[in-house]
Amino acid sequence: MTILFICRGGRSCKSIMAKEILLAMDQQLAITATGLEPLIEVPPIAKQAMAELKLNLHQDNFTRLDQASQKSYTYLITLSENTREAYRQLSLHYDHKLHLNFSNPEQPKHPFASPIEAYRHLRDDIQSELFYFYHHVLTKKAAQ
Repeated sequence: MTILFICRGGRSCKSIMAKEILLAMDQQLAITATGLEPLIEVPPIAKQAMAELKLNLHQDNFTRLDQASQKSYTYLITLSENTREAYRQLSLHYDHKLHLNFSNPEQPKHPFASPIEAYRHLRDDIQSELFYFYHHVLTKKAAQ
């Protein structure tokens, strides 16, 4: 089972957060994390939020889009609103597509949220959605 997570890129680290969270559920999965733009850096605050779950975020977990597009995937999962349509312009090969829209932690929904609270909220949202995806989609597909 191969999975491609794609986010905006830049300072957005949603795809590598998703990769690490799903790998924590199942190390046997082949997961690639990429973005529409190159990853500039992993924000230290994102690393801090993931470290609270004993997960490590580092830039090496991010694959350039041109490299990621050379493979075929069982699932393509887009993680940002702007990736929902932009992926169609790319030559990506996949069997199934899923869109999960997560808010930008750099622009938290709640105006009083601290930066770490915004990244914790993002982390927890990703974890919740991927828990459902893993237990209700992937495990059922693997059982077939």
